[in-house]
Amino acid sequence: MKKVEKLVLVVLLLSVFACSKEKVDINVEGNYTLSSQEFYLGDSLASDLAVAKQIKIFTNQHWMFIGFRGDSTVAFSAGTYSINEDMLTEQTLTSNPDSAGSDFMLRIEMTDNGYRQIIDEMVLADGEVWKLDEAYERNKVNEASDLDGLYRLTKSVNIAEGDTSETTYHEFKMISKGEFLWGAQSISQDGSVNNYVGQGKITVNGDEVTEVLEDSNMEGITGIYPITIERTDSGFTQTITNSTTNEINKKTYTKIQK
Repeated sequence: MKKVEKLVLVVLLLSVFACSKEKVDINVEGNYTLSSQEFYLGDSLASDLAVAKQIKIFTNQHWMFIGFRGDSTVAFSAGTYSINEDMLTEQTLTSNPDSAGSDFMLRIEMTDNGYRQIIDEMVLADGEVWKLDEAYERNKVNEASDLDGLYRLTKSVNIAEGDTSETTYHEFKMISKGEFLWGAQSISQDGSVNNYVGQGKITVNGDEVTEVLEDSNMEGITGIYPITIERTDSGFTQTITNSTTNEINKKTYTKIQK
């Protein structure tokens, strides 16, 4: 009986110890800048795959990133996500290179100044299996605004010298705590696909918004943009007037709900 009692006591102690261990608290909501990125093919590090700059934002429901590659190309992706213990699943709504509709399983480790994400298996079109290990540092942010969220461009209109033309194209935009990202894709008349990204700071003061576009692969568009906002039930319409040419651009964005 004494042996049985001791065994029961040990089991109870182990159970109490297991229950007392704190679960990993994974909360990635925030704005981040990529600090390191490593691609592995098998056990070999592919050090020639470089990223010049990459920004990623998580709201409480959505995520988006834009990346400026070392070879002057750009990438962007956005979607929803869910978390189960230390595993984060990204559901992709839009992506360049195209992986829309795909899910990616990320192992998350929170760090003192951000987080680390690891994708153990990325299967490419040719069947090769890669591993991706990335570290992100948290950005300093401002207060949230009622415009914070992930949006899809649903209409874009230009008005110049009395003529109105619609130039709607594929674009996603993320606004979060004083920062914004956008990724866009357009098709030229010759059928070629052009991808563009941009990022910067945003200030919201009622219906008056100021965007400071800090970086983009489109030449000559960085700078300060005074914008007038008209809120709608599903998102907002922004109006930008070119002070030199008086050309007016109106973009309507629809907020993506999870």
